[in-house]
Amino acid sequence: MLKKDELIKHLADKCGCTQNNVASVLREYQYLILENLKKEGKVNVLEFGSFEVVKRSARTGINPQTKAKIDIPEKEVPRLKASKKFKEFVSGQVKDIFTFNF
Repeated sequence: MLKKDELIKHLADKCGCTQNNVASVLREYQYLILENLKKEGKVNVLEFGSFEVVKRSARTGINPQTKAKIDIPEKEVPRLKASKKFKEFVSGQVKDIFTFNF
């Protein structure tokens, strides 16, 4: 799995920027997505997908340790819906990453 520090180093090397600059941009990008998701309920990230806040209904669950039934309340959770291009790349329909234009 790609870790945050590896991502920052890769982007800095690829773009000719400092790791501090890339880390700042990445932090602001994450903040912008989270703030807009909280405010608007949906954020589209071009050619990647859309993040959306959805309500998960209340339900009855089971405590795995005690096997007792528990009530799980309704709550809002984030969901990512991948874009068509994202799905095509992951499924192997697009073989060459360089033909995968964003």
